[in-house]
Amino acid sequence: MKRLVLLGGGHAHVHVLKAIGDALDPAVSVTRHPVDRQVYSGMLPGFVAGHYGLDECGIGLLPLAQRARAMVVRSSASLVNPSMREVICANGEVVPYDVLSIDVGARSHTGSAIGVDRHAVAVRPLERFVDGWERVLAQARRPGMNAVSIVGGGAAGIELAFAMDHRFRMEVGDAARTCAC
Repeated sequence: MKRLVLLGGGHAHVHVLKAIGDALDPAVSVTRHPVDRQVYSGMLPGFVAGHYGLDECGIGLLPLAQRARAMVVRSSASLVNPSMREVICANGEVVPYDVLSIDVGARSHTGSAIGVDRHAVAVRPLERFVDGWERVLAQARRPGMNAVSIVGGGAAGIELAFAMDHRFRMEVGDAARTCAC
């Protein structure tokens, strides 16, 4: 039996887990790494606007992994060793593979811009944005914050700007302004 390791919880791995779970007798054993939920990016503006709860925007990966009879490793990958065909995890666990699929999702590139860590919330990875968005909302509810700027993102950035503007109007009235550039 082939050993398939799914590193990360991106869109492609959702479909792989579902397909293996649907198979009566899968020809692979699956190991999946630690993300429990995938936030669906298409629903993120609806979450930001307050139309959906986080539970409505996420795909539970653990039930899919269980259905696919996958072993779930609760550690992030530190190193992929292709010559030995193994993934070394942050907790020291070594996971051998015959086939490795890496789908860890996109990350926002902020470069070396000063103050980004302290004053900005990157949209990618989405799980980190969700946590950061809760902090932005908490800050918006306090007196003194009157503007949020969105840098980059194209059409998706504009969509998030509209969603944020809607949410701020619901939460704090006209006090907060959103600007996309």
